[in-house]
Amino acid sequence: YNNGVKFVQFDLLKAIEGDFVISSSTLTTLQIPELINVGGALNIFGMGKGAISTLVFPKVQTVKNSLSINEISTLKSISFPELIETGSINFSSLPIEFEKLSMPKLSVVNGDLFSTTGNVSLTNLDEMSNLATVTGLLSICYFYELSSLSNLKNLKRIGSLKLEKLISCSSPIDISDAVFSNEDSEESIIRISECKKLQKLITKD
Repeated sequence: YNNGVKFVQFDLLKAIEGDFVISSSTLTTLQIPELINVGGALNIFGMGKGAISTLVFPKVQTVKNSLSINEISTLKSISFPELIETGSINFSSLPIEFEKLSMPKLSVVNGDLFSTTGNVSLTNLDEMSNLATVTGLLSICYFYELSSLSNLKNLKRIGSLKLEKLISCSSPIDISDAVFSNEDSEESIIRISECKKLQKLITKD
């Protein structure tokens, strides 16, 4: 937690047994090109400011615990091209002008996938179309220009679902292959609010 950190580079680092945490409002560069596995949490926090526009983790395949990237006001895109499995995902404070989230191989989220913001730039989540399992709550809220959630069509298991304030989302959401099963609760919940253009939600039952 050093607010003066501007440059982080570990060219040969391939694995982290514990947590990797950065909390800095002045970070301009983060490069860990060979990192494959994180045995704990991967958390990056910009403290409401920021000086970096893109975060790319080119070889990360697994994050055992939470994956959290928040409060970086200059951030435009996040890319995990090889990520397959992670613990909970928390993108609760993405900036208003955040444009692209790319996790094309992500299949399993062991916990909640929580993304909520007042975003006006992200239009789709197509580069998360391999998502098959979210054991906890899948929450997608306050993405005002998000027009489609077709990326959810490959879901096979989900704990609960929350969609809120997706005012441009009009295409049907098909999760007909998904079984609702929540390990942390006796019942699964579907909550949809302020999604006035949404045509329908297609479920198994």
